[in-house]
Amino acid sequence: MRLDAIIILAVLIIIVLCILYFPIFFRLKRKGTPFFRQVSYILFIWSIAMIIFATIFFMMPNNFSPEMRTVNLIPFIWLRDGINYRIEIFESIFNVLMFVPFGFFLPLVFKKCRQFSTTLGIAFLFTLTVESTQFFIGRIADVDDIITNVLGALIGYGFFKCLNGLLKDLSGWTKIIGEK
Repeated sequence: MRLDAIIILAVLIIIVLCILYFPIFFRLKRKGTPFFRQVSYILFIWSIAMIIFATIFFMMPNNFSPEMRTVNLIPFIWLRDGINYRIEIFESIFNVLMFVPFGFFLPLVFKKCRQFSTTLGIAFLFTLTVESTQFFIGRIADVDDIITNVLGALIGYGFFKCLNGLLKDLSGWTKIIGEK
């Protein structure tokens, strides 16, 4: 994957989301939803859009080949088989980092997702959906991706919990997380 292409895409998606969100912004502003809370909505949607693009569309096969689809159900088999460690490590790190924003913004936006088990369940179901989609479009569905994606979401959740613990008494933070 080309990192520069992903960065350019991330910026473009944020711009498009902001343009599409503009009418919603004014409606929520009239209802009293704070600006930074609304920004957290946009960033949560952006994190989902980036995941979908990076996992489904960015590496889309040139032709739809369902007969070429494969599944790897053995965790981290590449460690045993000795295939290109550098690529596998990069992909694992990328998968973790890709899901950190999702794990951070999920409990920030949705109060019901502030419990560990809820975030874990949603992260697992979301990444399972992504991997299943990859299988059905002729790509590889890999248990390693599920593990690293969920790990990334849980790291993001951990960042949220730490930040929430540090800032819970600040009025600006309580407005952002919707606990005026």
